Amino acid sequence: MKAIYREMCPNCSGRISDERLVSKNPCDECLDNPVHADSYFELVTAVRNALQVKGTLKEWERIYSLEKNLREVESFFERATGFTFWSAQRTWVKRLLKGRSFSIIAPTGMGKSTFGAFMAVWHATRGKKSYIVVPTTPLVIQTVRKIQSIAERAGVEIDLAYYHGNLRKKEKEEMLTKITGGDYDILVTSAQWMARKFDEVLKGRHFDFIFVDDVDAFLKPSR
Repeated sequence: MKAIYREMCPNCSGRISDERLVSKNPCDECLDNPVHADSYFELVTAVRNALQVKGTLKEWERIYSLEKNLREVESFFERATGFTFWSAQRTWVKRLLKGRSFSIIAPTGMGKSTFGAFMAVWHATRGKKSYIVVPTTPLVIQTVRKIQSIAERAGVEIDLAYYHGNLRKKEKEEMLTKITGGDYDILVTSAQWMARKFDEVLKGRHFDFIFVDDVDAFLKPSR
């Protein structure tokens, strides 16, 4: 027995059978015959091409663009780290590509910090600014080194700014001037520094990607 779902076709938002949903295809009004492929991206691409030929391509273009961009990000990740995404990291990237804000709840060792550093580098390669906020000075230093390692391995140049208590006086002055002027691709500081310097340095600044490591520590400063 076939079940029909209203407003569930991923292309036209019309009626679609459970068979088409299971096979990850649009409804039979959009596409006469279902498409099959070895991988999901191949399927998405083949369906897009078939919809274009029939002249019924609608929301499927967004599905295709998302998967295409995901593959580009993952290819850059492999070059920058030597690894492929975990399934969880792939989900996080999809959410970012959709422009969503979200929290990550995952055990230690799942690659949350690496993900944040990597995505900041990826945004920098597209001319976008990122801000990474961590709870302590040692984590600022560790994050800076991680970003530098990722950028070096990927073969890209980024303009990195950071501030922590272990900097010499002259280095602090130079970094503060750089941060105030907005002359960087990626900024890394502690949550406490952000709370102290927000009005003076950060207020009114726009960031395309903000990654907060350890939200509890971030929320402790009342501001």
